[in-house]
Amino acid sequence: MATLNFPGLATGIDTTEIIKQLMNVYSRRLALYKLQKSSLEQRQSAIQDVRTKVSALQMAASDLADYRRLQVFKTITSDSGRLTVIANDQANPGSHSVIIQQLATTDSWIQDDSSFQHKTDYVGAGTFIYSYNYKERVITTTATTTLEDLVGLINNDEKNPGVTASLLYQGGRYRLMLTGRHTGQDYQISINDSTTQVLKASTTFTEDGDPASLQTKLIDLDQWSGQWTGDETITITGKDHYGNPILPAGALSISRDTTLAHLLDQINYYFDGLAVATLENGQIVLTDAMNGTSQLVLTLQYNANGSSASLELPSMAVSTTGGATTATITSLAPSKFVQTQRPQNAKIMIDGYSPGQTAEVQSITLDAAATAGTFTLSFKGQTTDPIAYDATATQIQEALNNLESIQQVGPVEVSGSLNEGLTITFSNTAGDVARVSIDISGLTGPSEATLAETTKGTEQWLSRNSNAISDALTGITLNLQDTSDTDASGNPIPIKITISHDTSAIASKVDKLVSAYNALLATLKEKTAYNDTTKQMGPLSDELGIVLIKSQMQSPFVGAVPGFSSNDAYDEAEDIGLSLDGAGQLQFDRKEFEDALKDHFQEVILLLGAVGRGVSNSSTIDFYSASDRYTEAGEYEVQVTIQEQGGSNVITSAQIRKLGESSWRAMNIDGNLISGDDSLAPITNKPLYPEKGLYLQVDLSTTGTFTARVRVKKGMVTNLEELLEATTKPRGTLDVSNQGLQDRITRMDRTISNEQTRLDRLEERLKQRFARLEKALIQWQQQMQSVGVAVSSFYSSMS
Repeated sequence: MATLNFPGLATGIDTTEIIKQLMNVYSRRLALYKLQKSSLEQRQSAIQDVRTKVSALQMAASDLADYRRLQVFKTITSDSGRLTVIANDQANPGSHSVIIQQLATTDSWIQDDSSFQHKTDYVGAGTFIYSYNYKERVITTTATTTLEDLVGLINNDEKNPGVTASLLYQGGRYRLMLTGRHTGQDYQISINDSTTQVLKASTTFTEDGDPASLQTKLIDLDQWSGQWTGDETITITGKDHYGNPILPAGALSISRDTTLAHLLDQINYYFDGLAVATLENGQIVLTDAMNGTSQLVLTLQYNANGSSASLELPSMAVSTTGGATTATITSLAPSKFVQTQRPQNAKIMIDGYSPGQTAEVQSITLDAAATAGTFTLSFKGQTTDPIAYDATATQIQEALNNLESIQQVGPVEVSGSLNEGLTITFSNTAGDVARVSIDISGLTGPSEATLAETTKGTEQWLSRNSNAISDALTGITLNLQDTSDTDASGNPIPIKITISHDTSAIASKVDKLVSAYNALLATLKEKTAYNDTTKQMGPLSDELGIVLIKSQMQSPFVGAVPGFSSNDAYDEAEDIGLSLDGAGQLQFDRKEFEDALKDHFQEVILLLGAVGRGVSNSSTIDFYSASDRYTEAGEYEVQVTIQEQGGSNVITSAQIRKLGESSWRAMNIDGNLISGDDSLAPITNKPLYPEKGLYLQVDLSTTGTFTARVRVKKGMVTNLEELLEATTKPRGTLDVSNQGLQDRITRMDRTISNEQTRLDRLEERLKQRFARLEKALIQWQQQMQSVGVAVSSFYSSMS
């Protein structure tokens, strides 16, 4: 229960003020502790200010610390309405002319014959089958599915391969419209009568247990075992839609770098448009180019050819049976649709170069003469009407040229006859086209046909699926907007593009670095140096690690940059307009810098941000590569001995030392490559020797002992960024200083808390003492009053 105190009420002594004064005396030590804590917090805040400035400088340095990111270009095009250009760091300065012959377009089909007056009309129960880029979808409807519902079924299908369905109202009818989402002739829409045959691998290719990708090397597959020798092959055989063997059947040689993409490319080369192979989640999938009943076959056979290595190849099984499901919605039958826009590739010509046009020539040969019946020819999914076994070349040519798929690539010429052998010659503008296939099931006599591409077609135009072409000129993306304009004679006018180094952009990055550098320098001076106004040292003056940052950040800009020498165009910061003044501030002569870039661009960006770069003075021992992380910059001496052994020259010894060292160290030897000692310290895990990660290439064309001086370069800003990273990383300079202060603040908090507890107890004791004193005084007063009353009564009684 709380006690009510009324100090001084009885005695008239203000004990509260006395206690307050006493506590003020006793609290001087607590005030001192709080003052010390405040000082520590100010120092911690100062470190945070330094960290902020270091981070800003680090960010500015990161834009310059790797010369590869300094390959900055600006582009100019003479007709930006038709062509825009983007250049990345892989580009090269220069100028080019571009002619745009055609743009890439998407495929589009529309229901031409429609009876739907309302979008809510029922389409009826059944199936609608379409494919896009060789991926087929079967859409199932019910009796109450409307045309509008069908659009939703297509668009909301989670396995939609890339087709957008919509409705077009025209001529008093609603018409279903299908449009591809990708440009290029590879992305074709097909509305099918029935399902398409699809073969899928029985097993999945994996790498480390995960589905392999196209870039996975065959020798890295989990299905590969043993040592590769270079003799291994994969034989590829198969049959097309009509059961005709693919030709040429052949084998893929397996090299160290052969990937699954190479295997699929070889399969597609042999099928030549009769079927298309893809990789889905590590499984090979082969899709027929035609829908309906199919005899499509693919067989892969691994051949060790004396090698001890093995490769488990999958068998190919039917996953979707061609013709098993038919399209049953009469109003949406394939015959009801027309193609309103055919997919085509973009076609351009660069710098007037053309490899020339070559017409593709294909042949069809029977294994036995036909004596009766009919046959059909197919091209890119479309099939002719039945043709008599003894039809003339002109009749066969007419049947082929009636196909829309043939009209899209240009007319063909046919010579010969079915029994003598047919020769089909495409237009010389068609380029490389898919193979024509033949169905001989209606003939009497032959059982097999041989299809061959006797001349591969080429065209003068560079052809791509997209209007953004990034693989024609290295590092440059051409964004096609429109076809080229023509002159009065109808000839296309080339569009001129120019790619040049953007020296202004790089100079702006350096300007930003200089500003951040000087801002950090000013903060360091404020926090560590003597202040003439306040007559006090900065709050971080005794933080040695912080004080050292100032000298460390100056070092990359003083003297020769590591790995550079007078043999280089520039070897010091001053050579390119960067210098330190008397106050330690970084000065930047922008004009001198930009002039240096114009004169020796590559040398300037290397001086700023060389990583993994080096040079050798020997024609026998050449620089190959260096580790950005481990190899120390500087100059090395290398000595290599080459001897003839077993009929070939080999490296028998290789040693290295950094310039100025007295002891040589052995290098690792791997063929014609030698590398530095990669040993690591057992506790710190840091390299024991500066040459870790350094690789040199040796010319083995001669024997003898050879020496070389190898310089490994590291740019000045690269060095600065590494110093800053060491400052800001966990357990770095700033972290250690901040943690030290935080530990002291934590201890001071405990001290303050303990002192406050002591004072609270002392105050309570003082209150209790004065309360007892008050009580004693009251009792004394009461006793005196009692005595006074007694005396007064005594005298009263006497009188």
